[in-house]
Amino acid sequence: MVSRGAPRQRQNEVLEYELLAQSEAMSEATESLQPCLHGLGTLYGFTRSTATTTERISGV
Repeated sequence: MVSRGAPRQRQNEVLEYELLAQSEAMSEATESLQPCLHGLGTLYGFTRSTATTTERISGV
């Protein structure tokens, strides 16, 4: 009797590998974009401070 579980197991392993590779690629892309995103945020007045949006706009 031929086991049908082996092809499914292999397919699952391939899918898992592809998901891990995509996750790693997304992490690398996000890390490489951080300086750009920070620069844009600073340009438009968004910082990680606790100031509210109103305080940022009014300069308080």
